[in-house]
Order: sequence, then C-alpha cells, then structure tokens
Amino acid sequence: MYQWKGKKIIMIKSKAIAIIKDIHGVADPEDKLTAIQEIIDMETYNSITKANLIDTLRWMIEEYI
Repeated sequence: MYQWKGKKIIMIKSKAIAIIKDIHGVADPEDKLTAIQEIIDMETYNSITKANLIDTLRWMIEEYI
C-alpha cells in the first residue's frame, strides 16, 4: 500500500484514510504515524470526520505523551 513519490515512499491515500478511521485498530504505530503525515498533506478532508481527527489526536496523546 505504498508508492514512490520522487525519492521517498508514501502511503496510498485510501490506506491512510482507512488507518485514520480506525486509529485504535491493529495497524503498526509506525504506519499510523505515516498515515497521519499523509492526512496532513491532503488538500481536502472530505472523507475524514471531525470525530476521526479527534480520535487521532487522542491516540497521539495516549501513545506519546
């Protein structure tokens, strides 16, 4: 679920969105962070709800603070 963009590997947007929508799921923490980075770079957030973004923030706080 990755592709090359120039010299770096990026996660496919659909995979990133799926991870964000299930942030407390079984995905590897590194994949979750990569998904967050991909989401940040998106131009629009139409397929991600406010609740998904809040859950993602909660996960980051629980995991890293």
